[in-house]
Amino acid sequence: MGALLLHVANHATHHRSEIATMVTMVSGSPPDTGLVTQQLLTAGQGDMSRRWA
Repeated sequence: MGALLLHVANHATHHRSEIATMVTMVSGSPPDTGLVTQQLLTAGQGDMSRRWA
């Protein structure tokens, strides 16, 4: 079961990197998708305008 969960996490990371590459090719810079950024935004402490610059 542990190997399956590790595979799922790694596979999701693979797809995130593919999407980030596509966004970079189209518009320049993908948004930050890190856990700390997500938690700051959820708590209302983040600045969404900088994420799409």
